[in-house]
Amino acid sequence: MKRFCLFWLFIFGAGTGVQAQTTHSEIVRQLAVPSPSGASVTVKSHCNVILVQGSASQKMRGYRVRIYFDNGQDARSEAQAAINKFQEMYENVPTYLDYTAPYFKVTVGNFLTKEEAIKLWGNLLNVFPSSFIVTENIELSEFIDQKAPEKAAQKQLDTPTEDSAEETEEPIL
Repeated sequence: MKRFCLFWLFIFGAGTGVQAQTTHSEIVRQLAVPSPSGASVTVKSHCNVILVQGSASQKMRGYRVRIYFDNGQDARSEAQAAINKFQEMYENVPTYLDYTAPYFKVTVGNFLTKEEAIKLWGNLLNVFPSSFIVTENIELSEFIDQKAPEKAAQKQLDTPTEDSAEETEEPIL
């Protein structure tokens, strides 16, 4: 019995040792080979972040703030009014209108962590007192696309201009 256990330990130990020797470039090369169906994967790596792009939709768990949820007679127009009011306050934060019979729902933002969603939710409680945080499956592209306007806005704030004598405060997300 002792020899039998040692044999399996040797087999599994050797197998894991071979897997540990697989390098990053070998994995990227293997993923780039098209499958028989024609699908392929492109891997772009930058520092410690690896972004995988494929033809299938990729979703991950994220958080949004629901600012409107109702099924009343005027729910559609009230949902649109909530979207307009929110976009006046935060023009760079994405808004989503969803109709799941019989409810109209308006959710805002794309957040990876609940803490990020809580920041926005705390800022919205005075205007949208019935708002709450929801968990949703969000497309990865929505996280990536959302960062571009934020970076541009931050770059614009970081570079002072001589024309702007007056500074304006933006809400912090």
